[in-house]
Amino acid sequence: CRGKFVSDFLRDLHAALAAQGRKLSVILDAKNPDYPQPWWGKDAPGTGLIHLDWRGWIEEGIVDELWVQLGAVADQQALLDELLRLCRGKPVRLVVRTPQPFAASWERYVAAGVAPVAVTTTPRNGIERLSLDPIGPESLRSADWRQRVQALADIAEGRLQVPADAVALLTRDAHVVVRRKALYALAALRASPHVAELEEALFDRESSVRMAAAGALATVHGPGSAQKILAAIGRDGRFQFKEACLDGLAGMKEKALPAVRAGMKSPSQAVREVCVRALYRLGKGGLAPEAWSPLRAALVDVAEDWRVRYWAVDGLVGLRQELSEAQRRELSGDLLTLLASGAPVAVQLHAAWGLGHLAGRMATSEADVARGKLAGLFREYGDGCGRTDAAFGWRVVGNALLQFGPPGLDLLETMRQQPADRWLAWIAYEVVHAPQRSAAMSLVSESEAVAAHDRYAPLFPGVRPW
Repeated sequence: CRGKFVSDFLRDLHAALAAQGRKLSVILDAKNPDYPQPWWGKDAPGTGLIHLDWRGWIEEGIVDELWVQLGAVADQQALLDELLRLCRGKPVRLVVRTPQPFAASWERYVAAGVAPVAVTTTPRNGIERLSLDPIGPESLRSADWRQRVQALADIAEGRLQVPADAVALLTRDAHVVVRRKALYALAALRASPHVAELEEALFDRESSVRMAAAGALATVHGPGSAQKILAAIGRDGRFQFKEACLDGLAGMKEKALPAVRAGMKSPSQAVREVCVRALYRLGKGGLAPEAWSPLRAALVDVAEDWRVRYWAVDGLVGLRQELSEAQRRELSGDLLTLLASGAPVAVQLHAAWGLGHLAGRMATSEADVARGKLAGLFREYGDGCGRTDAAFGWRVVGNALLQFGPPGLDLLETMRQQPADRWLAWIAYEVVHAPQRSAAMSLVSESEAVAAHDRYAPLFPGVRPW
């Protein structure tokens, strides 16, 4: 891909940022800057080979900063040499990411205006402490917020012994970082007498403090802490806080169960979603019998929000090893019903995913039915498909069929080889011979891809109207 759309996007973004007095920085891969950076340890970028015209960006002036990503020093320096040449006389700042920003090898680049940015691998760089001043109990009362934070960090890490009462006072500090660190320190001290301060912080004006409070309550909590967490979610249902609250509820174990069950009836979708997800976490912690009924009730409730039902599918499939055989069969039946019930697309696809994960434990007759239902759903993505997920849903359903082993593979190969439905043949080919899984990259060399295409690909059906 020539990547013209990337340059178009950056041009518009740069103009919009400049209007607000902000600047645009773009990261370049040290080894292959012409393409997006691959994930660590992978040869090919997951985005595909999209060309990045960074030379044109410099010439046109649509970037304010270029950041050379972590990599082999020789690769980084070779790219910086090229960047320094191209950026001479232009208002483009250059940055390089390195675990050794003060190494002598960077001195000539620093002299040329390059800014090394440290990869903080404690305690290698010596820059992790907020204050290098001597820290003691009196630092909690310092006028310098950095000293207060450093003292709290030392308390949390066991390097400084201070009464919990002194720490609790800082949960109401004016500085956000101090308040957050105070919560971590109280958790490390297991300061049960100060649960009230942790619960109060769930409603702090700063989201990072609220998240720290939820995490701390996983370690130190009282009889009403789970209810307080759910009340806080009712006010802040954003995903970061929900994740922190899940950790808090899971840490309470069986003490959270009554509140979580009651929360399933909350008018707040965010609260119900967190409760469903918490039931899975509690189930994995030994409470699967208690989690089964409320999770299943959410799954089969057609009036429930699709996000809650999605997580109910996710939780029950995740608990498949903890379920009884009767419960597992009931779950399989519920998922099959979702395939054909007109359920929301996300729920339907997750049901297909779940059936794939249950395939190995199904009886022969049960597996035959499931494969047939999945194959029927897969055929909906053929010629004339009007589904809203026509571009991607077939991959989920096809991957589920593959998890049924040779019988599922045979069904897909039959669909690939039939001539009547060209799109069905093509997507069956994609599933079997151009695999993509959700949990791992499926890398293939160019020669292997060409050989597989030549051998197995049907005639490409052309542009698909959406």
